[in-house]
Amino acid sequence: MKGNNLCEDFDVNGPSPHWANIDNKRLVCFQEPNENKELCVATLKYITESSIEARKLFSNKTSVNVVATYILCCNVRPEVDGSSNNALERRIKDILWPHQFCNTKEEFIK
Repeated sequence: MKGNNLCEDFDVNGPSPHWANIDNKRLVCFQEPNENKELCVATLKYITESSIEARKLFSNKTSVNVVATYILCCNVRPEVDGSSNNALERRIKDILWPHQFCNTKEEFIK
């Protein structure tokens, strides 16, 4: 899933198939968000609830059962758009990974 989805406010009024697809998934991996975007604290808190409201296109099913573990793979730790508090720190575990993700051979050689 795109990491930029974590940088936007969660819209429950329209279709959001990318969030509806996590229904009963055990693992959800996010790509690195854009460097200039901050993670949305409200979205992080909302998607870590036990159930969220999201629907696929042309679907009436809106309840999504969340059992997933979320992984955000990135080379640089992203900033958050609000203050870091106990509620946010309980939801996020920062794990140092001694490797970087590269798209090209030139990035790998550096």
